[in-house]
Amino acid sequence: MIKRILFAVVSVYLLFVMSCNKASDNPPPVITQGYLKGSVNLFDEGLVPLSKDSMKVSLENTDPEIFVFTDSNGDYIFEDLDFDIYTIAFSKENYGTFKFYGLNHSGSNTNISVIPSLGEKSTTEITSISQGQFGNSITIMVSCSPAASADNPRYIRYFLGLTSGVSSTQYMFSSMVQYANDDPFVIGLSQQDLNNIGFTSSSEVFIRVYGDSYWSNMYEQPDGTNIFPNLNPTTVDVISFIVP
Repeated sequence: MIKRILFAVVSVYLLFVMSCNKASDNPPPVITQGYLKGSVNLFDEGLVPLSKDSMKVSLENTDPEIFVFTDSNGDYIFEDLDFDIYTIAFSKENYGTFKFYGLNHSGSNTNISVIPSLGEKSTTEITSISQGQFGNSITIMVSCSPAASADNPRYIRYFLGLTSGVSSTQYMFSSMVQYANDDPFVIGLSQQDLNNIGFTSSSEVFIRVYGDSYWSNMYEQPDGTNIFPNLNPTTVDVISFIVP
């Protein structure tokens, strides 16, 4: 009787050990994919909301290219996407491309919390710029087409540099988008403003002005360079002024 009991105990033990070994031989599968989703808001070149659908959202440097389109709510989703670090590009006809760099999609599903507001390319053309000085301040007068007014505000951006080649890609300083509601629109630059940027008194500073959109779609590349996708390239020649 005792032998039978011992045999039964040993048998149960061996079955337990074997089942444990089998479990260790077949670990649970490693998850390597998950969804990645987010949203966008779309506007005209000002503050008027537009249809959010049909914006292409693509993952750069994928072959073949992986992309989806936003729905009527501005939502997009990549299903079963391999975990990796991605650059996401947003593009649509009449919109400047906007990009997210270094998006880490790993370990689980990813919900992008940042919802970009993207605007159409600017239709504002700069028609003239001139400068004056009042005391220790420089004034820049800017006219554009369509003309800026309280009922028809336009949006512009200016760039400053130390050479006549100043542009949206070669500059020492780029302004925020300026809300122009008068024609000409006056930009005021005090001596202290210019000194804070890095321009010393008596130095010659060059300025170039472009039409832009309220939502400019500006983004920063990994090397620190800013990209301004919505600028209207139609502008006038650079002018210069002397820092007080």
